[in-house]
Amino acid sequence: MINLGWKRLLIVLSVLWLLGSITVIVYERQTINPFDQFEETLPTYSFWEWSPARLSAEKFLDADPGEQLRHLTIQVVPAAVTVILPILCLWVGVFASAWVREGFRAESEPGS
Repeated sequence: MINLGWKRLLIVLSVLWLLGSITVIVYERQTINPFDQFEETLPTYSFWEWSPARLSAEKFLDADPGEQLRHLTIQVVPAAVTVILPILCLWVGVFASAWVREGFRAESEPGS
C-alpha cells in the first residue's frame, strides 16, 4: 500500500513534531515567573496552570520559606492535543490518500 520510504518519512516527521512540541511545552514552563502565583488574577498559559491556593495569605507569611502558595500543574488535554493530534491527522491523511489512490489504480487496471 505505502512503500517503506513514505513510512520512514512519516516516522521522521512524527518524531520531529513530538520533539518540537515537547520543547515548546518545556520552554513555556521555564518562562513562567514564580511570582505570578501571588497575583490577584492569575495569568493564563497555554499548557500550564496554577493550582488552587493551599495556604491563605496570612498563613503563607508564617509558613516555611520553601513552602509555596501555589504550584504549577500541566494542563493535560491541551498538551496531549498539541502533541498527538497533528501526528494522528498526518498518518490518517497519508494512509487514506494511499487507500483511495489504490482504489483508482485497481479500477483502471484491465481485467478488473
